[in-house]
Amino acid sequence: MSRPPNPHSSEFWDQYKQDLRDVLENTAMIHEHGGTCYKHLPKNLRSIRDDDKDCRFQLPRSTNDKTHFDDDGNLVLRCNNGFVNGHNPLILTAQRCNMDAKPIGSGTVAMAMFQYIGNYTVKFTMDTAFVFSALCAAIKVLSENPPMDIDGNLDAYERSRQFLIKSANRLIAKRELSGQQIASKLIGTPNHYTNRSFPIFYWSAMLREL
Repeated sequence: MSRPPNPHSSEFWDQYKQDLRDVLENTAMIHEHGGTCYKHLPKNLRSIRDDDKDCRFQLPRSTNDKTHFDDDGNLVLRCNNGFVNGHNPLILTAQRCNMDAKPIGSGTVAMAMFQYIGNYTVKFTMDTAFVFSALCAAIKVLSENPPMDIDGNLDAYERSRQFLIKSANRLIAKRELSGQQIASKLIGTPNHYTNRSFPIFYWSAMLREL
């Protein structure tokens, strides 16, 4: 492929349209059905397959003359050729490589996107293996040095209290913090926006109760 057209040229837009077409063709952006499209299709159905309906890439897409909202309120984008992968024309002509862009404007996919971004930013969830490792570490420490009462007997109450404290300390100390959370703390910006007020929870007060 040649270099992209000069944006300062008076003929840029005429050259840009042809250049975009060349990039689409030379970077495999225009889909052609092949064996990989049907590799998950049962062998007994491959001889009677429908090339378009059974393609695992769900191509071609439906064509639409203009961008609009359907009856369910979902955003439907204009599509002239259902075999062309989703792309941003400016990024495609600048990077000159294969890409697959998918606009997310509404519907279930949009809600899933916001949930994913929120979970990725906060990193609040802990996997089961991490929780069990913290519990096992607390149990090991208490089994090696169990708390005793003044009579030399095992103090079950104190052991339970220390088990909760040690487990909670390990979970808090090992919890991952995202770059966004750390940056928010360092520059002093709020980490949430709400019209509600919440009481401050002090860890030391909980320890005294235990």
